Amino acid sequence: MQSEVTSKAAELVSKSVHGISSSVSGRDITVAGLANSESEKTAPLGALNGVTGRRVVVGDITALLSASPYTTTLTKTVAGISGGGQGQAFRRFTGREDSHA
Repeated sequence: MQSEVTSKAAELVSKSVHGISSSVSGRDITVAGLANSESEKTAPLGALNGVTGRRVVVGDITALLSASPYTTTLTKTVAGISGGGQGQAFRRFTGREDSHA
């Protein structure tokens, strides 16, 4: 039963934009990753709840915040390329206003 649950869970999350991962312990499904929106976050959870033989679905999916405007900077130097960004999503994930790391 665990192998069937594992196979179906992997199939259901395989098409996610940001690569949501799944793991199964016994009949418990755990998913983790990033989604572009709340609806993209809840869709795989709903689908996984329909997997025959599963006991529970534990979701650790983060919906990315929309940032408008969002700026991205790339700088090429002899040492390589560095990048940074500015916007609500960047602040949420780094706790900083902007970056040029």
